[in-house]
Amino acid sequence: MSADFVEKYPVLTFASGPTNSMRGAAFLSGLKDAVVVDIGGTTSDVGVLVNGFPREASVPSASAECATNFRMPDVLSFGLGGGSHVRANPLQIGPQSVRLRDHVTSARLRR
Repeated sequence: MSADFVEKYPVLTFASGPTNSMRGAAFLSGLKDAVVVDIGGTTSDVGVLVNGFPREASVPSASAECATNFRMPDVLSFGLGGGSHVRANPLQIGPQSVRLRDHVTSARLRR
């Protein structure tokens, strides 16, 4: 999409981060059909590639609790990312996550 097109139709960029990751995975791996996991800092997104493109959701989608009239990718997002705090006993994931300050403090302690 051109910048002018995006400016005119910003709604078409919804979920573009996870879907672009999936397209990049298809390009880099050469696989056309695969399950892709995009692990970010606070969340992970899982989607399926079909013929090199993200599978479309088969159910109607909503954004901010408003029904939409356009196709959305079938992506599952959940709150576990590279910066998520995970505790073993009892098992707990988040909601806290590592912040930049924590990274800087850790780096200083390792020196």
